[in-house]
Amino acid sequence: MLVAMPQKDIVVLLNANREAQVVDVPQGDYRAVVCDGVVNGDGLCTMKGGKVTVDAQSALILMSL
Repeated sequence: MLVAMPQKDIVVLLNANREAQVVDVPQGDYRAVVCDGVVNGDGLCTMKGGKVTVDAQSALILMSL
């Protein structure tokens, strides 16, 4: 049996720089599932697209709601 899953957009931001970076993320509502080394499939917080700051030498993974 196949179950149709709603399509989600995933945005992966990896900042290898020694300073925080500001990145443009497509407009929409997102759930952060990875932030500063913390992973939570249920989400750490929600945020809107637009300008997003990624901390130095860290990753931010967003999933659309």
